[in-house]
Amino acid sequence: MLRIYKEMEDYHGYFDKNDGSHGNGGEVSIEKSHLQIVTQRFLAAGKELNFKIRDPCAYGPLTDGFAAMDSTSKGGKRWSSYSSHLKNIIHSRQSLRVERFATVTKVLLDEKNRAYGVEYVQRGKTKRAIAEKEVILSASSIKSAQIIMLSGIGPKEHLEELGIPVKVDLPVGKNLQDKYGALVGPFIADSGTSFLLERDVNLRTLVEWQLYGTGPIQSSRVEASNTFSSSYAKRGGYTDFQDIHTYFLAWSVDSRFKETMSLAFNLNENVLQNYIGKAKGFDSFFQLVTINYPFGSGEMRLKDRNPFSQPLLDPKYLQHPRDVEVLVEGIKFSANLFRNQVFSKFSREYNEF
Repeated sequence: MLRIYKEMEDYHGYFDKNDGSHGNGGEVSIEKSHLQIVTQRFLAAGKELNFKIRDPCAYGPLTDGFAAMDSTSKGGKRWSSYSSHLKNIIHSRQSLRVERFATVTKVLLDEKNRAYGVEYVQRGKTKRAIAEKEVILSASSIKSAQIIMLSGIGPKEHLEELGIPVKVDLPVGKNLQDKYGALVGPFIADSGTSFLLERDVNLRTLVEWQLYGTGPIQSSRVEASNTFSSSYAKRGGYTDFQDIHTYFLAWSVDSRFKETMSLAFNLNENVLQNYIGKAKGFDSFFQLVTINYPFGSGEMRLKDRNPFSQPLLDPKYLQHPRDVEVLVEGIKFSANLFRNQVFSKFSREYNEF
């Protein structure tokens, strides 16, 4: 897999591109992300605590350490899979056909339960695409499982109660696991050190971004991260088991923050308002603390036979005591990080933990 990723990559990020972990000349452009001052202090705080600033691709990510975030961008603008792989060939490659406004509803199976195509709906009409060799289903972990169950592959009892003919009895939808966590902050910083929408998006920064691909607009706001092994992992002897992964968000509470975060993280806007209201207009930052390897697992089920219905998800977050212990440890680490020497001079913790 490393060879394939290296062939895809055109690396110009923060770390050594000649160490054997990165590629050059590929279709996927990797660049340095703009770092705010608070992000630089976050990395310095990690060093103060004796963590390495390391390339997570070269030495991990299963190693303790901090890292600036590279970005899939080119000239400071987002470089998507469409930009890197499809844009230049979509109208010229005869073997490629892209159907827009199409929703796959099920995989077609023959009498031996071998996939030979898919059925899809496009502008209200049901159509079929037949494969000469194989069918690759890539509709996300949730939608792929939904399509598979609608095709008759899944838990026999569940499919039968919905009237779906059972092709293969398999535990599809079981053992649902997610990388989830908690948003810690806001931490108030000194003025001019984080990203504040009303101040930092202006004519000067827009021109800089358009002409040179640099400046605060170039950043995704998620500018750094760290990983480390929890005390639970260490007690079990798993010193190379980095089960806590934290993302640093150099993002102040601006006029659109509540709306954006509510949409991105499915947070209740009223609860969010109470949480971040007094930080509005100040330079601030957050940490998103996540669990890399949750022990608990949930389940996904179909709501009905309608492929356009959203499936029923029961993720069972934090129902395993080990996951609670690890997440709380990560939150405490994040809060305490900003009490060290690097941050204590320049920032204050707004919320008490």
